[in-house]
Amino acid sequence: MKKISLLIFILALAVVFTTSCCPAARHEEKPVVKKQAPVEKAAKVEEPVFSGQGCDVCSLIKVVASAPKEAVIGQTYQSDVDVTALQHAGEVKLITRIPPNLKYVKSEPPATVEGNKLVWDLGSMNKDQVRKIQVWWTPEQEGKHWICYVAMAFPRYCVDTLVGKPMLAISKQGPATANLNQEITYTVVVQNKGTAVARGVVVTDQIPEGLVHTSGKNTLTFEVGDLAPNASKSFNVPVKAMVRGNVCNVAFARSSNAGEVSDKACTQIMKKDVVVSLNCPQNGLVGTRSNVNFGVQNTGDTSLTKVVVELEYPAAVKVLQSDCTTNVMGNKVVWNIGELKAGAQVNCNQAVVADVEGNHCVKLTLTCAEGITQTANCCTLWKGVPKLEITKTAPPTAKLDSEFTYNIVVKNVGTGVAKNVKVVDPLPSQVNHPRGAELQYTIGDLNPNDSRTIQIPVKAVNTGEANNCAKAMADNAEPVQACAKTVIQKQSAQLALNCSEEMFVGKRGANRIVLTNTGDIALTNVVITAMWSSQLTLVAAEGNPNVAGNQAVWNVASLAPRTEKVISVEVMSKFAGKHCMQVSAVSAEGINEKVECCTLWKGFPALLLEVIDTEDPLLMNEETTYVIEVTNQGTALDRQVQIVAIFPAETNPVQVAGDTQGSIQGKRVVFAPYPVLEPKQKIKFTIRARAASKGDSRLTVEMSSELLQKPVKEEESTQVY
Repeated sequence: MKKISLLIFILALAVVFTTSCCPAARHEEKPVVKKQAPVEKAAKVEEPVFSGQGCDVCSLIKVVASAPKEAVIGQTYQSDVDVTALQHAGEVKLITRIPPNLKYVKSEPPATVEGNKLVWDLGSMNKDQVRKIQVWWTPEQEGKHWICYVAMAFPRYCVDTLVGKPMLAISKQGPATANLNQEITYTVVVQNKGTAVARGVVVTDQIPEGLVHTSGKNTLTFEVGDLAPNASKSFNVPVKAMVRGNVCNVAFARSSNAGEVSDKACTQIMKKDVVVSLNCPQNGLVGTRSNVNFGVQNTGDTSLTKVVVELEYPAAVKVLQSDCTTNVMGNKVVWNIGELKAGAQVNCNQAVVADVEGNHCVKLTLTCAEGITQTANCCTLWKGVPKLEITKTAPPTAKLDSEFTYNIVVKNVGTGVAKNVKVVDPLPSQVNHPRGAELQYTIGDLNPNDSRTIQIPVKAVNTGEANNCAKAMADNAEPVQACAKTVIQKQSAQLALNCSEEMFVGKRGANRIVLTNTGDIALTNVVITAMWSSQLTLVAAEGNPNVAGNQAVWNVASLAPRTEKVISVEVMSKFAGKHCMQVSAVSAEGINEKVECCTLWKGFPALLLEVIDTEDPLLMNEETTYVIEVTNQGTALDRQVQIVAIFPAETNPVQVAGDTQGSIQGKRVVFAPYPVLEPKQKIKFTIRARAASKGDSRLTVEMSSELLQKPVKEEESTQVY
């Protein structure tokens, strides 16, 4: 009953408001709308309590209307109305009557047409809320047309009680695909989409078979607690994909007042895998072609990209041909396969050959953009046939007592390793080595195309043809032999110089130079040089030598083995004594011979014996003196010059004197020998004699010396009367 009375009161108030505020009813130029602001009170009580018996509508709602000042008849124009709530208001309505001569076209929001009245039911409006209304009119008659609006509202008194409903929602997100053994993460988000708090929220995550959590647990529990409306909580669940196939991970969210919800995320676990195969023959023959086969198969679930296969062969193996690629770089073969779809398989064959014996292995390496690397190896035992080759070299000739070297080269020209290679070299008698005549050298294993050089220094000790043969042998190869011939030649020369042992001063002395090639090698660029002392003078020389001072030089281009060069030289000396000549001979081959020859140059001792008497003739018993002089007129001294005087019957020696002591021995006077009588020296002896009988007295004087083999006699005649 109270509600009906209140409604009647409000309607009556609205009528009063309309009639008193609308200027159109009084034909005023501008309508004035009076507003009352309602007072909104909200109390949190069980039932609303209203005070007062009515409300001032003008204090609740403010209406501002606008329209163009002018319009053209028949043309539609727009007017606007802004309805503003000055306080919280309810059941707000805006009412206007359609003026005469105006045609209502439309409005936004649309109005309810009740006869000639337009009604906009705006419902509840909060304080300061503005509702805009647009109305379109078409004038049908000239003149000023008024449009008046009436606002109706009730004050709103509210008390709130929050009534809501919690609503849990859970979502689980994860990768749609993942690789086997890959680390992946699921994200679980629990959210309260309701209007009430979800109490005691707990999230559990069942880790399915095929996924492994880092903790090792199969069930993970997350205590969320209370979750306010529109609040959410997220969790990351890291796992590792361990099983190939589709796996689904389910998460549950439970609340004491919101029930249970769940969501799952499924991931296709795919295997990215590739299998490589590499096949080599178990055995191969060195130098013979063989085949290497390999294959690549994508055994995974997805395509592989940028697939590259690289085969690396050892240095001893050469690639002759490849079915799949020509990209051969040294010992590497690269095949750029590119994309290899799931399940696809490719194969390749390569022809190879080894040039060295041994167990040679090839390595295959596959890589792709997905990070997969696969390797494979295979080996072939390559066998070959060893074959030795030996060469021996030496100089064709060598000089006796010289040193030279034998060079031995042993090479394996076969295809297999020669095992335990040795070299035996028995030396010929013409050469000598510090280790003896039987030499042996151990080389060891010798790979194909490998070689070893042995140098054997020897000394030539005997002349003749030295034929040296060396033999190479191995445990698995035929022995081979090589010889080298060297003629050991004697390089020698003999130089002789013949001269007189004695020669008289002033006479020509003949010297004979003889150079004999006593060896087995021709002597070349021979130079013979003769030098003599200053007391000698070169008188003549064969061969037109170059003479300078006390030296003569002969140039001989070549002197064949077992031949000689003879040169005659004549010299003379004016000086007595031992005078020598030196001769040397040298050659390009190293001959250097020297010889000397000396001659004792003697002078010619020429003794002059003179005997005179001082008184001649004599009378009986008269005396005379015999003067004896010996002069060396020669060029050489003489020794032991002795004078002996023999008197005849007519005279007798009385007294003697001289350069040596004399003695009277009857009719003989003997003087002691004079030791040395130098050239041009004179010695004197005197004998005083007395006449003893008449007659022709002949004094005989004998002179002897070292030079004179027979005495020289001289007589002096003295007449005695």
